[in-house]
Amino acid sequence: MSDEKMKDLMARVVEMAPEAPPFPEETVTLSPRPARRSMRPVLVFAAAAAAVLLVALPLIIFSGDGGVDPAVTTVPAPVPTTSVPETATTALPEEQVTMQVVVYLTQEPENSLQGNPALVPVRVFGSAPEGAPEVLAALRALVGPTLVPPPGLGSSIPEGMRVFGVIIEDDTVVVDMDPRFLEGAGGFLADVTMLNQLIWTASQGSPDVGVRFTVNGAEPGPYGSDGLLLDTVFTRDYFLTELNNVVVTTPIGPESTEISGIANVFEATVAYEIRDAAGEVVEGDFTMVTCGTGCWGSFTIEVDPDLLEPGGQVRLFWNSPEDGEPTNVVVVPIPEDEQGVWGN
Repeated sequence: MSDEKMKDLMARVVEMAPEAPPFPEETVTLSPRPARRSMRPVLVFAAAAAAVLLVALPLIIFSGDGGVDPAVTTVPAPVPTTSVPETATTALPEEQVTMQVVVYLTQEPENSLQGNPALVPVRVFGSAPEGAPEVLAALRALVGPTLVPPPGLGSSIPEGMRVFGVIIEDDTVVVDMDPRFLEGAGGFLADVTMLNQLIWTASQGSPDVGVRFTVNGAEPGPYGSDGLLLDTVFTRDYFLTELNNVVVTTPIGPESTEISGIANVFEATVAYEIRDAAGEVVEGDFTMVTCGTGCWGSFTIEVDPDLLEPGGQVRLFWNSPEDGEPTNVVVVPIPEDEQGVWGN
């Protein structure tokens, strides 16, 4: 407290103190016992002043005149609040990287004996988050709504399906699908063909890689029209009996130097024709398969890239022993893009 305020406080105490009584004359008593000494007037005055000070001091200190706010305890009135609902935050989309990928599409072979579809690999553009496995971009391109199959090719995968993610576990690719996947493609052959497309696309890094499916991160339930159980690791040979007898395994483009595939054909012989954009045969020959009639083997055909004209096609088949007619003919279109990529 400042000196000025202290002087003002003491002045107020003096003004509030009662006046001192007149001093009576002293008297002497002759009592044998000592007389009780009464309080002297000055002491009475000091006591009265102290009492007034004790009563008045808190009032002065906490009064507005003293410059200090009264020590009054009050309960603040409730402040009305407005409840703001939590809003869902939209995560920023991951940065996508576009790349060339290989997807396996389908084709109805010409003069087919079994009626099974052929698988044809083609290069397209796919995208996936930066750092994700390349096979994720391939699978999303395969099932994505923007895929435009090249002429003569198609897909058994229904619209609206999604691939949630891919995990690489040693020699197994785990493909996580959305629940729509379990509905299949409509009929046993279509269901199996869709599985073949996914399996062959997911295992393109190595033919020996296995593929396992999950749905929303969990083991899948019954699949397709026949309720197939998918609780296993699939390899490319799992559904071979539901494929055409001639299967191309590498995409073909204007700069290709070889054509690879597998086949189960009569006398282990695969024939081929290279045609230009006008449909004229510019080269035709045959090659041997590593396994004969009744078993699957592999083959490789060396070709001159100058013969692979953009807009042309390569035809692979085997000749019937009965009439020599081309059988189970697979037609692979050659893209016009120099890198052999089909736009989508």
